[in-house]
Amino acid sequence: MLWCVMRLLTCRTKRLRRQSNGIMDRVVTVHSYKKDFSSECVRDGLLSIVGSATTPRSIERLAKAFNKCIELSHCETFLCVRVRDALLTMCAAATTAECVWQAADALVPFVFGAVNYPRYPRPMVSRMVATCEMRDAVVMLASRATTSKCAGIVASTFEWTEDWWQVPPEMFWTLFVHDALVELAYRATEPVDVAACACAVTMFTRKAQGEVKRELLTHAMRDAVVALVPYATTWSSASSIKNALIALKSTYRAGSLSRVIDELDETIRLIVSSLFKV
Repeated sequence: MLWCVMRLLTCRTKRLRRQSNGIMDRVVTVHSYKKDFSSECVRDGLLSIVGSATTPRSIERLAKAFNKCIELSHCETFLCVRVRDALLTMCAAATTAECVWQAADALVPFVFGAVNYPRYPRPMVSRMVATCEMRDAVVMLASRATTSKCAGIVASTFEWTEDWWQVPPEMFWTLFVHDALVELAYRATEPVDVAACACAVTMFTRKAQGEVKRELLTHAMRDAVVALVPYATTWSSASSIKNALIALKSTYRAGSLSRVIDELDETIRLIVSSLFKV
């Protein structure tokens, strides 16, 4: 395994593709050698081939390999600026739906691990994760999310980036992020993706403050969340939409919100009752 990684550092372009596919296959399919796959050698080997991933297929495979290694290492080895920059490079190069999904799926464990890994001080994590570059990468992925699956995973990236909510309002609470969340909501049709989009909207609206909050809590965002209602077929999706609409209460006229909430409550009641049917 480690021999394959070292070969990546010296082989030519065509052989690089073959060797990179080999290491990606091993990383994706083998779970028993956790220590090896979370080593600095594997990390540096993967980093060395980022520049050679120029096709949708190679980007997908590389992002998947990073995802698995980040999860296996619990970010202990892979929590660094070089890995973050590699993930951002893959996000920028992602154009197809599958590429977007894999790139966002690699960002989620990196961001979640960075925020929750206790070994590193909070300021260091904030400098690594709560950046304009990370924000712009996720906004860009949102603009390229053409399927429900893509919309859900990109929304999850917004949702998990907890440190973004600690930064100055002008960095995160912008029309760019607002528009990205609206766009994602209109793409989601599967219950799990619907829940992720609604949760991201809820966090965005609840954390906004003062004048910024009044500017960004719009009818457009409300309408996007309402458009999710027909796809609320699970308890999680219906509850998430309900929370998002309550957070957007100021966009409703008196009494009009209650009708939508009543509809969601009835959906939740039917779902819960069906779970207990013998």
